[in-house]
Amino acid sequence: MRVLAKSPNGAEDLGLRARQVKTLVEWEDPPQLRKVLSRISLLLAQRGQRENWLLADYAGNLARKIVTFKLLTGQTVKANVGDAVVAYAVEKFGFKVQPQGLDADADDLELARMLDKLKERCNPHAKKAE
Repeated sequence: MRVLAKSPNGAEDLGLRARQVKTLVEWEDPPQLRKVLSRISLLLAQRGQRENWLLADYAGNLARKIVTFKLLTGQTVKANVGDAVVAYAVEKFGFKVQPQGLDADADDLELARMLDKLKERCNPHAKKAE
């Protein structure tokens, strides 16, 4: 806030400018995550699911969890994490999309399953589909 207050505008709109800076910083993803998200986007487009916003949103959120976990535990993050995310999402939701041709690592697929199940256990109030 002090740095922003030294600008030519002074304290005028200080809160708004601070919020905009915070938002810009939050939008910046690590390069490993951007690479994985790009891979997921490409794979979904190849399978005709580019316009499936729910699948893309789910896959992106799961990818963020996996990449964060890997970064926090000091593991390497490869672009084929995206393959595991797409393979898991296709498997979970039973889409008629062919998961063949994906370079999904078995450990990454297991991590996707584990993190997804952990989310369900941590949120007992979420309604399950019947």
